[in-house]
Amino acid sequence: GDIDFQAASERIQAVYIRASYGPDGIDSQFISHYEGARSAGLHLGFYHYLEAAGPDAARQEARHFASLIRDLDYDLRPALDYESFHGLDKAARTAVALAFLETLEQDLGVRPVLYADAYAATHYFGDSLGAYPLWVADWGASAPGLSGSPWTGYAAWQYSDQGQVPGVAGRVDLDLITSAALFDRTAPTTY
Repeated sequence: GDIDFQAASERIQAVYIRASYGPDGIDSQFISHYEGARSAGLHLGFYHYLEAAGPDAARQEARHFASLIRDLDYDLRPALDYESFHGLDKAARTAVALAFLETLEQDLGVRPVLYADAYAATHYFGDSLGAYPLWVADWGASAPGLSGSPWTGYAAWQYSDQGQVPGVAGRVDLDLITSAALFDRTAPTTY
């Protein structure tokens, strides 16, 4: 919906904006949210909601996402939001995510971030994804539970889905960015 990013900037410093979803979907608020966040002086990044059920489809979605954000001004590493697994096993889920992340990195020259909840990060993905920064959702926890996952740390932690921010109607997700590398797309990605 409509967001007053100037009002929101009184409480937040950064925002991730959904740019795209699926093989060719474009968020209807993508450009207006981008312009509003940029005008308010917020740090910003973009994410893509993955719907692919195989590596080839994931590569197509990555190229679609890259084409939308390539020429825009943003500071935060682009992110993959991977939550729809189509009944795939761990190896197949890992292959799909890796195909998207590798393609996006090749197309943009920037190592992207993987967004996943703590359970998925711990149980659903193989070790090869540990090379990519993790933006982990673990609502209401005192710290994200990542024991046994491919990650030893995280670049950002989504700690609530019940936040209230001036300028935004309804509840919003709240995140703590824990790594300066999320803001510097050229920085090493160790955490």
